[in-house]
Amino acid sequence: MTSISLSLTMPLQGFRISDFVTGTAAPTAGSDIELRMNTTDQLSNPITLTEVQNALKAFERALLSSNTNVGIINWPGI
Repeated sequence: MTSISLSLTMPLQGFRISDFVTGTAAPTAGSDIELRMNTTDQLSNPITLTEVQNALKAFERALLSSNTNVGIINWPGI
């Protein structure tokens, strides 16, 4: 699969462009958080910026739900 990734290593918070690492290969072991977008079928079915923004909002909802009794993810420390 061809992809584009954007990753952060903690405790960096992404306030500077230099905080991010971009890539196109497999997930990076040194990164703590990574956003990966599949670009395999971009000619026939391109991912739009709006779709990426909607996915990020959906991930935020899922993470926020982890603080409730109906949480999707139960992580230690969150």
